[in-house]
Amino acid sequence: GREVAGVQVDISGLNMDMGINRTRLEPAGNGRWTGSTLLPICSQQVMLWEAAVWLEDDSGIVSVPHRFETRR
Repeated sequence: GREVAGVQVDISGLNMDMGINRTRLEPAGNGRWTGSTLLPICSQQVMLWEAAVWLEDDSGIVSVPHRFETRR
């Protein structure tokens, strides 16, 4: 029910520092946002990540974390 003015996603490695990976999403209509990014290659078999989705509206910024893993 919020009127979102901007969305960005910050992705960080949890079990290894993989640098800053920040993507600003673009409005795609009907309350949807879209964007793309590339994750760096990791030497570990399983890499743990956290994607923090930042929603900007009139009242400020809300961050929603989501954890996931990639496998080689």
